[in-house]
Amino acid sequence: MSKLKEKVYLSLADFQHNLHKSIHELKSIGVEITGRCNLQCRHCYMRSSLSAKEDELKTDEWRMFFSEIRKDFGNNVGIRLTGGEIFLREDIFELLEFLEEEGFVVSVVSNGLLINEENVKKISKLIAGISISLDGFEESHNYLRGGNFYKKTLENIKLLKENKIIPSIKTAVFQKNINELDDFYAFLKKMGIVQWQISPMELIGRANDNKGDMLSMSDYIRLCEFVDKLRLEGKMQLIFEEDSKINFFKKSSEVIKCKRCVAGITTFSVLYNGDITSCVQNQEKSDIMGNIRKDRMKELWENSFGKNRQKSYKFCDNHYFINKLNANI
Repeated sequence: MSKLKEKVYLSLADFQHNLHKSIHELKSIGVEITGRCNLQCRHCYMRSSLSAKEDELKTDEWRMFFSEIRKDFGNNVGIRLTGGEIFLREDIFELLEFLEEEGFVVSVVSNGLLINEENVKKISKLIAGISISLDGFEESHNYLRGGNFYKKTLENIKLLKENKIIPSIKTAVFQKNINELDDFYAFLKKMGIVQWQISPMELIGRANDNKGDMLSMSDYIRLCEFVDKLRLEGKMQLIFEEDSKINFFKKSSEVIKCKRCVAGITTFSVLYNGDITSCVQNQEKSDIMGNIRKDRMKELWENSFGKNRQKSYKFCDNHYFINKLNANI
């Protein structure tokens, strides 16, 4: 691609991003419904554990927040529930039923271990989509997740499928599984998986204690090339690096140049304790805009989040590879 064409396409990406800033229509909310988790994964951005969080929001507090969102923004806003592990909350199905009553479309992220014959029927009725983490074959998955969890995860993926739920699979790519991706892709196709979310292990949270598991930059380029190969085949929907919606470029390593962060522009996140931030990975004090226990979300969205719409940055600091790849742009 010529430098002129690249410059034109990047200008179009900036134009689109500035338009989103100007309109700042709220399209989705990431909800960290709990800080507790039954795993201690080597790459966890929030260093989750089973320890109860004293300041975790109660059922009524979440209900009040969701009602406020419906009143101020409508129920076309997508709700994505994450954790920790969401199914550790004893009230999770009460909250899911409430969200259904409010008319929201809800998707959830889970490690899959707490899905069972008793709750899978409720899951099939109350959610629009579920993402399950599966990080390669048995040795790789168990290594990253910190225990012998692979077989149980596969059993519960099968259980979801038996109940007509085809989960999206989330895979963190790191040193141990980078060389098995071709075989794992064939395995997922055989399972009937239609959507695969692929992302490199990022240098954040617990990953800072496990830097040796990170991909090298050359490995990351290999990962981009792998994604490009699969897209040409067209047998599965791939989500890679929060893909740009502008598809002028043919290579993933070039598409990434068009990525523009929309945190605080079309989406925001709420942490397990009610803190409001642009992105669930931004949990530093300086990134907290307020708390749902005391602040009205509509006012924060129109005013406090305004600083996100004035930023000229393109790539989140937490995306190590994207920033390194685009260091000269």
